[in-house]
Amino acid sequence: VKVGDTTVDIAEARNAGAWAVAVLDSGNAIGRSASDFAALPDSEKLRLRAIAKAELRDADYVIETLAELPAILRDIDGKLRMKSFASRSPGL
Repeated sequence: VKVGDTTVDIAEARNAGAWAVAVLDSGNAIGRSASDFAALPDSEKLRLRAIAKAELRDADYVIETLAELPAILRDIDGKLRMKSFASRSPGL
């Protein structure tokens, strides 16, 4: 799993065959410090997130903050376990 906040990070994940997770709110795609971003009106936050999401669209997952990462890692783990199980179980 590669976690990043730029298109280069996402490309690196793709090139390595890794899952790509893009982080928006504290990232380069937003272009603001965490404190500056937090001080923005909600409408501006939504606008900047939409732009960043479009820029980082090739990621497998796009999250707003790192607080969401544990749930994403659990989801990826579950997918990998299912894939492993399916490869060992004929007919699935």
